[in-house]
Amino acid sequence: APTRRLSSPIVLHVRDGMVEEVEGSEPYGEELGKLLAKERGFRNIAELGIGTNDRAKRPDNILESEKILGTIHIALGDNSSFGGRVRTPFHQDFIVFEPTLTIVSWDGRRTEVLRRGRLLVD
Repeated sequence: APTRRLSSPIVLHVRDGMVEEVEGSEPYGEELGKLLAKERGFRNIAELGIGTNDRAKRPDNILESEKILGTIHIALGDNSSFGGRVRTPFHQDFIVFEPTLTIVSWDGRRTEVLRRGRLLVD
């Protein structure tokens, strides 16, 4: 979460680059769901990055933690300052440690990219 480690998982259901649903019993999930309901642009997946730097270690520094090997970094909201098309007064970064990341193709094919923070594809 923006300022702390979550006590339980939150699942973001994404379709066509937009968060459609926030799921989970973590109190921040409800707060995030209410925030994303305020404006469509807030639900935009502005960034998705996979951490590949084995020397990055500091989870307390957002710019370094998003690069830690085996993490993923997701940002919601505005992406206009770095070439995107969504301009909105909201941009929030999230770091996921030991994530499992599965990509679902248009044809329904599933590709697991990371499992518990371990890269599975070349």
